[in-house]
Amino acid sequence: MASSESATRLEGARAFSFLGRDAISLMDSALKLIRDPSRNVRSYIMDGVISCPCEMNFDQTRQVLELANDSEDLVREKVMVFIGAANLVTLEGAVNLMSGDTRPLFIKGLSYLEGCPGNIQVLFDNFIEESSIEATFALASLQRMARAGTLTTIPSYVGDSYVAGAALLNIRRIVGRASRQRPSRPLGA
Repeated sequence: MASSESATRLEGARAFSFLGRDAISLMDSALKLIRDPSRNVRSYIMDGVISCPCEMNFDQTRQVLELANDSEDLVREKVMVFIGAANLVTLEGAVNLMSGDTRPLFIKGLSYLEGCPGNIQVLFDNFIEESSIEATFALASLQRMARAGTLTTIPSYVGDSYVAGAALLNIRRIVGRASRQRPSRPLGA
């Protein structure tokens, strides 16, 4: 993956994306490409990252979070999925490693993950068109709620925002998986 040739970096990132949970063993090498100019490289790296969100350390997680306002919707959507699945303690530790002007934005983002965001539809509507750190965390909070079983309604959306559509598909997938895993009750019980 560590090559000056863009095609070689792309192939390395693509191979990394297929490793699944085994990607953790190459995570530090892969994260060296996290700021690659190619959106495809960044996207492939994020595919590997979202395969093992709970195994990453604070510094690895910090590097991923720095893509929360990536200019490419595809990359930002995958960061949102990562935030929605990562360990909250690890996310907090990663933000604590940050410095500079963006740190307060990440701290504010964490606040969406730690509490009930209020009206789900309003939260969704307020952030579907944004590409900010706050928006990425706010939309990830809905995925976390779906995982926890505390999402009471799935937001409705009609539009052409890639991130909004992907967020809703992921929320529906999480809710659907959870409903299939619940034990069924006999009729009349």
